[in-house]
Amino acid sequence: MRDIINVDKQDDGAAYRFFSSAVLNQCQEDGIIKSDKLDLFLYLFVISKLFDAYLNRSIFHKTRIIMVMRAYFFLIM
Repeated sequence: MRDIINVDKQDDGAAYRFFSSAVLNQCQEDGIIKSDKLDLFLYLFVISKLFDAYLNRSIFHKTRIIMVMRAYFFLIM
């Protein structure tokens, strides 16, 4: 019954933790992105902006649309 009442409560914090700067730092050594992790770094960075556009309520609509369109064009390329 609790899952039915609290349907809208999801773990948004998990998305923030996975796409945080700490995870992006794992792709680096001494501030330089490792060549074998460059693709992963770019993917995580773009998807983190997409999650931020969705979850952050303080972003203006124009900025949110720009962030989503950049992620869209990155993913279809």
